[in-house]
Amino acid sequence: MIIEKSSSELFDLKTRLYQIVAENKISSLSMICDMVGAEEEQTRSIIEELVDEGTLEGSFTSDGQRFFLSEVKVSNAPLAPIKDEGYMIEKADTRQGKMVLLTGLVMMIAGYITRGFISISEIAGQVGTALLMVGLVVLIIGWLMITRADPPSNIK
Repeated sequence: MIIEKSSSELFDLKTRLYQIVAENKISSLSMICDMVGAEEEQTRSIIEELVDEGTLEGSFTSDGQRFFLSEVKVSNAPLAPIKDEGYMIEKADTRQGKMVLLTGLVMMIAGYITRGFISISEIAGQVGTALLMVGLVVLIIGWLMITRADPPSNIK
């Protein structure tokens, strides 16, 4: 038994369908039917009438379950990268750490040489020992700077 709707009810249904599809941008035919309270075939035919009239511009998908508007606007949001490049190990700049390491090494050598002059002055031995210890600390700081900045390159 098919119940015919009056022209005012049909006009009201067309108006509601236009608002749902065009203004609310809902594309699922089952959701539209639930919101309107009509059957799928009737809803589909009314949407096709709206397209024929020129009120709506769009088309149904091949399975007929969705209606997409043809006036879709492209978002201004930046595009996400398509391919994940994975993890990248960047080569770090270790020049500063190498310079600190070399400075510490030179200080240790200078302290060792200065300790050799202990026969000339007793103060030279103390200065040489202090220079040797400070050079050792600077050398260790340089090593730490290099190892924290430069990850191993042969990770498998």
